[in-house]
Amino acid sequence: MRLEHWGGVYVALGVAFAVALARRSPGASRLDLALVCVAWPLYAPSALAPRAAPPLCPEIARLAAVIAEVRDPAWRPLLPGPAELSSIDRALGAMARRASDLSRVVAAEPAPGARLLDLAARAESEARQMRGALDALRLEVVALRFSDGATGGERERVGALVARLRDAQGGLDDGLS
Repeated sequence: MRLEHWGGVYVALGVAFAVALARRSPGASRLDLALVCVAWPLYAPSALAPRAAPPLCPEIARLAAVIAEVRDPAWRPLLPGPAELSSIDRALGAMARRASDLSRVVAAEPAPGARLLDLAARAESEARQMRGALDALRLEVVALRFSDGATGGERERVGALVARLRDAQGGLDDGLS
């Protein structure tokens, strides 16, 4: 093969990697796509490498680990899945940032208004409520792992805790908008 053929193969591979990057990351910049086309042996591996999932807050990480250990398939529909836990994590993180921002504003104000104090207290209360629901559900799931069979009372308790968790998440999501 001549040099022109190898150059064509090189460019074809670069275009293929650029198409793969564009499909995988719709928000990829034109610069990224051009770099992949031209310098694909160096740039494509890092551009196409799998992205690590963002870390979960400690409460959700502990709950996810406990849920993963539940072997009884009858409980799966009742328990939150990874996508729901990730959604709750994002809502809780956003609420924690909001509470922190409000606390900084309250601390910076010489005489914060009642509305601002109320918003800060409400944000902290909702985040605490969510963390409490997460811990209660985690403890209930731990207890399930050691029980012989699911009783109606256990199903009701877990269902009530998951509903409480979803309600708290709804409150967090509403509070963010």
